Amino acid sequence: MYHCATTILKLTLALLALILCCIGAWLLFLLLTQPIPEAYRVYLYWIVPAYYLSLIPSFLGLRQGYRLLRSMETGLHVLEVALDALRRITQCIIALGIISLLLAPVWIRLAAMDDAPGAALIGMSPVCLALLATSITITLSHLLQQVTTPSSGKEESSATQTDEKPA
Repeated sequence: MYHCATTILKLTLALLALILCCIGAWLLFLLLTQPIPEAYRVYLYWIVPAYYLSLIPSFLGLRQGYRLLRSMETGLHVLEVALDALRRITQCIIALGIISLLLAPVWIRLAAMDDAPGAALIGMSPVCLALLATSITITLSHLLQQVTTPSSGKEESSATQTDEKPA
């Protein structure tokens, strides 16, 4: 059962990587085949490189997730591997959030120019998703640390109670 769950999660990570590649290829195809209107060129000069730049931390984060799942599957439940992978995933998500946050003024100006408030929402959604994902990974790493490190107060008191035998 455990092997099946990690296999499904690995396939999900592979599917996410494939989707990111397909979007990048589709965007490149559109840029090469469709003429860009003059009014939108200044915005696309910022949006397109930012998307391709954001692919780097995306693939690094997916790789770390795959590494974490592989170590769980092979039985290498080493705390350092899991915490290191979660820390790197958090760094990748923060990098994606920063790229998206720096691009937010471009999306807002594009929305104002085109009178389309949905464009501003599309531009700000990666920032919100990055905040959510960062909070989840940080919480998961704290929970992992608490589960693996025993609390000293409860275990010492129970150990002393079992060692003492009434006479």
